[in-house]
Amino acid sequence: MLSQMVSGVLENAEIIQAFGSLFLTSMLVVLYYKQKRIMENQQELMRYEQEPTLEIEKLVFMDDWHTIEILLSNYGGGAATSLTLRLEFYELDGSGPIRAVGGKIRRAKTQSDGSTVKSQSSSIRPNETDVRFSANSATIIRNPGPKSKSFARVAFEELDSSRPILYAKPIIQYTTKYEEVDTYTADFSIKMTNDGEMDEEIMEFLPWSDQNDEQHFTEIKPVENEEKTKSN
Repeated sequence: MLSQMVSGVLENAEIIQAFGSLFLTSMLVVLYYKQKRIMENQQELMRYEQEPTLEIEKLVFMDDWHTIEILLSNYGGGAATSLTLRLEFYELDGSGPIRAVGGKIRRAKTQSDGSTVKSQSSSIRPNETDVRFSANSATIIRNPGPKSKSFARVAFEELDSSRPILYAKPIIQYTTKYEEVDTYTADFSIKMTNDGEMDEEIMEFLPWSDQNDEQHFTEIKPVENEEKTKSN
């Protein structure tokens, strides 16, 4: 009788020990995955903090559209390299892109005599603001393809009596610290016209976007009324 009781106790102890080991193993697995997730989140945060955040402050066409100058800022924590400007052409109704041109942009400085000197650098460092970049439309901004044409030539060909207005979407393509290629699209468009003379104008209107109405102030429901409605 006693031996049976001892045997039963030992069996129960073994079962309890087995369940205990299984529980501890399960807890260790849960803790491992939680710790792994925390580390992944920290890595994602560190990576995000080292990503560039670009902004086109100003874009100007000069010399009958043969020279393009850009003021570019980087409000992020990482450098953006291999900077490329891409301009996509759209109709007034948003159809497009009809054509696109693109090419490298390079840092530029104004000399004491007023002349512009371009460097070989096509990058912008973290927290740099209002950095001047320049491109020559005839030699750098080109339409991809075997018969490359300059930006000015492409715009001239597309702007005629049947299409006196075009809108260009400016896009900056760049490479991050992690060798990933990303793009920044400007929050403005370039309205180009040909009324006997080529002209351009920076516009808030974005033909390719469905959010043009959000650019203007309209009547909305006050926040206080919404809170009162929820409380009632």
